[in-house]
Amino acid sequence: MKKSYRIKSRARFTVFVLVVFLMMAGAVNTVFGLDAHAASEPEYLQIEVESGDTLWDLARDFGPDDQDVRRVIKHICKINNVSPETLQPGQVLLIPVEL
Repeated sequence: MKKSYRIKSRARFTVFVLVVFLMMAGAVNTVFGLDAHAASEPEYLQIEVESGDTLWDLARDFGPDDQDVRRVIKHICKINNVSPETLQPGQVLLIPVEL
């Protein structure tokens, strides 16, 4: 004896299919380790400070073009634990590619 099924509510069925699809997408995302955090890891350039370099020059020349230089300098100081007064030739600094 074959049992037949009939969709009584189209809206309820649509919601059910949508929920199942979102759960499957989440499961696939978890299994393959895809996450937004990995895609947004910060990238840095390593720059060796030369005689006469200033943080302003390094931030302007190597930092993101779309950011205020003062903001880039603040970020450089924070990630490298330096200040403009402690900058030394030969020192290696990380310069953010994006903020």
